[in-house]
Amino acid sequence: MSEAPEAVPSRLESATRRPLVLLAAAFLATLLLYGSSLPFGFTFDDADMVASNPLLTEPDLGRIFRSPILPAQQGVPNDLYRPVGVASLAFDHLVGGGSTWAYRLSNLLLHALAGVLVLAVARSWGASSSTALLAGVIFLLHPVHSEAVLQIKGRFELLAAALGLSAVLVSERGRRVALRAGLALVLWTGAMLAKESAFGLVLLAPVLVLASGWAVRATGVRGEPGPLARRSV
Repeated sequence: MSEAPEAVPSRLESATRRPLVLLAAAFLATLLLYGSSLPFGFTFDDADMVASNPLLTEPDLGRIFRSPILPAQQGVPNDLYRPVGVASLAFDHLVGGGSTWAYRLSNLLLHALAGVLVLAVARSWGASSSTALLAGVIFLLHPVHSEAVLQIKGRFELLAAALGLSAVLVSERGRRVALRAGLALVLWTGAMLAKESAFGLVLLAPVLVLASGWAVRATGVRGEPGPLARRSV
């Protein structure tokens, strides 16, 4: 007996509201795509940024937040400041003893998390369950992300994406505007300290403010319809 057509959207709706199940599925998909890279060695810039970086081999959180991503070498200045990303790599160094599998496993987890966050943001912006799920799947499977996932130094991009998407999501959830704004600012700052490209999220600020303002006006202070909502009835 075939399933009723209306049951499919209902199942999708239920699935998109189960974050742990989504994260597990996203990680499985990521593992199937990139899992073979776990035993690979250091490649390209990973040799300098990770394998021989004294901030990782002799981790000190205070030193990490006071230092650029790499010490100046042979008189060449280095002005890249990404302490959150470096701190996460230092943690992986402690867990894996410097083995590449620990760094790469964290990259896979962060990519899976970012895919789920893409889905969640799409849902929060009004996309249907099927559209949001499609957005998350495309994000996870698109080959444009392969460099960030496969190179250990791609950690900076992955962290910036995960923290930046979290900031967008938090800014739209709940009624405590001040708390949401504060937490979103913390997450956004973390994203910028993971990689400077997260500064681009500032372009979304007007959109988020308008969306937040609409939500407050439309629901009212005590959850009752606000003036805009009443006028639209």
